[in-house]
Amino acid sequence: MDPDADKKNIDDTFNVMTIIILVAGAYIATNVDNLLLLVGWMLGRRESTLQIFAGHGLAAIAVLLAAFLLGLSAAALPTHYIGYLGVVPIVLGMSMLLQKIRGRTQVPIDSTPQALSVFAVATTLFANSTDTMLVFSPLFADSAVATDYVILAAYPVMAAVWFLLALFFSRHAARLRGLSAAAEW
Repeated sequence: MDPDADKKNIDDTFNVMTIIILVAGAYIATNVDNLLLLVGWMLGRRESTLQIFAGHGLAAIAVLLAAFLLGLSAAALPTHYIGYLGVVPIVLGMSMLLQKIRGRTQVPIDSTPQALSVFAVATTLFANSTDTMLVFSPLFADSAVATDYVILAAYPVMAAVWFLLALFFSRHAARLRGLSAAAEW
């Protein structure tokens, strides 16, 4: 046995696990709002679970593709500026939090409940995922091709886990009353 080959295998495994943990953390940090949307739709019972799942899947693929393409296009930027892309979601989040604290919330024009189509679910989740695109784009821009493959594989797994978590929460909503209080923030 070659000790150097064993060390390389351990290093490679460690690197892959580190990337997966990074993807999971970034996904969780940027998709809590989408989790709450999914739970809300599931609790509303106007859409079938299959419609919500299909819309969520389409949105996840579209967000991943957009982030990947933005990451590739970052090659046109000087590399020392790419890290500043991560500031954008922080500024957006702080701005939204300040608006919430000041009491400036949007009131829906029509409050009549309506069922959403798969496309409407996907569009809503995609539009709500700007922060996810802005976090994952620098990851793609600043990583090696092998790392990109790991990100591309781990992201859909996280999206599936997120849907299953939303399904769990919606099925156990009576026990999770604090979720509705936290959902506003």
